[in-house]
Amino acid sequence: MVHFQRLTLILKYYVVKQIFKDNNVKFTIISTNFYINNGTFLEKISLHNNINVILARGGEYPKIYSDPNDIIIPIGKIDPNKVEKLNFDDQKLNIIEEYLSNRFIGQAKNIDFDILNTYQNKQKFDKNDLVQYYGSNFKKENDIIFIFLHGFSDANHASGQMSFTSYYDWFTCTIDFIKNLENINWIIKPHPSVKVYGEEGIVENILKQTKATNIYLAPKNISNLSVFDICNVVVTATGTIGIEASCMGIRAILVGNAAYSSFGFTIDCKNKKEYFENLSNIDNIKPLSDKEILLAKKVMYMYHLGQDLHSNILVDDGNLTPDENLTNDEKMGVIYNQVADNLLKYDYKNDSFYKYVESDILPKL
Repeated sequence: MVHFQRLTLILKYYVVKQIFKDNNVKFTIISTNFYINNGTFLEKISLHNNINVILARGGEYPKIYSDPNDIIIPIGKIDPNKVEKLNFDDQKLNIIEEYLSNRFIGQAKNIDFDILNTYQNKQKFDKNDLVQYYGSNFKKENDIIFIFLHGFSDANHASGQMSFTSYYDWFTCTIDFIKNLENINWIIKPHPSVKVYGEEGIVENILKQTKATNIYLAPKNISNLSVFDICNVVVTATGTIGIEASCMGIRAILVGNAAYSSFGFTIDCKNKKEYFENLSNIDNIKPLSDKEILLAKKVMYMYHLGQDLHSNILVDDGNLTPDENLTNDEKMGVIYNQVADNLLKYDYKNDSFYKYVESDILPKL
C-alpha cells in the first residue's frame, strides 16, 4: 500500500509539472495545506515553480502564498498588524467573553467536535477533588501543572516549526524529563478525540511503564474549566488550550509556532533547551498581567471570530459532526451538496467571501 501511494505521488508530480510547463498557470487554489492530500501536494509544487497559491478554507479570509517558506506558517496564524488595527472596544470584549463562557460549557456557536468533547458533559474538579481522586501519593502541597497532548497522528507539522520531531516525540521526551521534577504534580490530559485517531490506551501504557509517582493521568470526565482555577501554567505543543488559558490569566508554555503565539503572553520555546529550562523553573512562572489578559482576549477574538467572513454559501467542515460510518468521499459529498443548496438560495455576488476575493485577492495576482 505504501509503495502504491509513493508511486501515485511520483506520477502526480510529473503530471502536474507537465501541466505547468504546457500552460501559463498564474495561480493554484487549494482548500487545505496539511495532511497528505492533493492540496498539500499542489501547494509545494506550485511554490517551487514560482506559482502563487490561494488557500481558501471554509469561511476564513483567503490567503496568498508566494514563497516556499510560507509553507511553515501555521494555518490561521494571527496577523499582528490586524490585531494592532482592531478596535477592541467594550462591545467586542463582551462578545469574546460571552463566547468564552459558552465555549467552556460546549455551547458556543461554530465550535468543532474537539471542543465539544473537551467541555460538554464534563465535571469541574478542584484541588481537593484531585487529592481524593488520586489518593495519598498526590501531594497537596505541590503545585499542579496540566500538560495537554495532541492527537499523535494528527497533522504534526500543520503549525510549521516545532522543537520536536513529532507530538509523540514531544510527549515521551517530556515524560522522561518531568519524572525527576518531583516538586510538581504533573497531570497529563490526552487529546479529547483519541478515539477518532485510534490512539486509545497509548498514553496510559506509557505512563504505566514510566512508573513515576509525580505524573498522573487526568480523569476522563474532568473539564478544562478545572485547570483555570488550579494552575498558574499549562503546557502544550501548539494546542488551543494555550490561548484559552491565556484569556483566563494562565501562562502557556509552547514548543511550536501556534496560530496565537509570538504576542508576548505565551512562553514560546525556540528549542528543547529552552523548553526544559522552563519546565525546571515552572513554579517561578508568574500569571499574566491584566494588560496581557486583555491582549490575549483580543487575539482570541481575531482567532475565532475576527477571521470568519460569515459566508452564507461556504461550509466549514470543521463544524460538521463527524459520522464514523461515512467514507471521506461521502463526507465531501455532504459538504458539496450543502454548498450547492446554498448557491441556489443566495446570490454569490453579494456573498462576503466572493466580495473579499474580488477586492483583496484578485488584484494581487
